[in-house]
Amino acid sequence: MKIKGNGRAKILTQAELERLFTRGFLSPRDKLLFAIAYYCACRVSEVLALMAEDLAGSVVTLR
Repeated sequence: MKIKGNGRAKILTQAELERLFTRGFLSPRDKLLFAIAYYCACRVSEVLALMAEDLAGSVVTLR
C-alpha cells in the first residue's frame, strides 16, 4: 500500500475486486469507469477523457 506516495500499490484479490463491483460502486457509471481503468490499465485521467464515440461494443479506443 502506498503511504504518502511511497511504496507499492496493493494488488486486489479476486474477492476484493468482486466486492467492489457488487457493493462498492453504487452507480453503473462508477462501475463502468472502474472496469475500464482496471481492465485496460488506464489512468483515471485517461478514462475520464473518453467520449461516447470511443466505446463501440466491446472495443474501447484510447487516445
